[in-house]
Amino acid sequence: MAAGSLEFKRIVGISWATFSEPPSPVAIPEAGFSLARQTGLVFGGGCVLRLGPYFSIDLNLQYLRKGAKVDHTFMEEHVGTSTYDFKSFSVPLCVRFGRLRGSTPYLLTGLETSYLLGHNVVFFPDGSESGTATKLGPVVRHVDFAAVLGGGFEVVFKNWTCFAELRYYSGLVNLSRGVDAYPVIKTRTLSLQFGFRTHRAPFPF
Repeated sequence: MAAGSLEFKRIVGISWATFSEPPSPVAIPEAGFSLARQTGLVFGGGCVLRLGPYFSIDLNLQYLRKGAKVDHTFMEEHVGTSTYDFKSFSVPLCVRFGRLRGSTPYLLTGLETSYLLGHNVVFFPDGSESGTATKLGPVVRHVDFAAVLGGGFEVVFKNWTCFAELRYYSGLVNLSRGVDAYPVIKTRTLSLQFGFRTHRAPFPF
């Protein structure tokens, strides 16, 4: 792969999402909250543009599920779980450090911009499989910015390259605009992605 050459990639994977901190209700000292991760899918495509023997620009256009699970307790008894589901169209732009010749590990870092396609919370009372959904559109920001840090390993074949990556997205924006009892919502998302790259045009997949 020569400097200035462009490869197109297809990706699929899984994400584990949470928030930076639990809710902070006022005047309810008996209530307790703890965060857990929720899983989701990652899929999309992108490209890699080589700048030199060790550096390249890496761009993804992907669906990424963000959000969190919050376990509720009252008087130390578990009373239910809230699932915050933030579906996003994500565009991470990263600089990649690593040789682009042969099978090799690499590191990447950059920034992500994402637009929330869906944003709601569902509360499941303890012992129940049916929940009460609330739309959060009016009280959350729709655009998120995040720092990205990750790495991966690729295996190079004659006409294509397959790879596996681990990426961590740390949200920089407080998405809460008055979410009930949740004054600070910053996303934290870990994703494991698999894919392949070729010199073919990005479509068809």
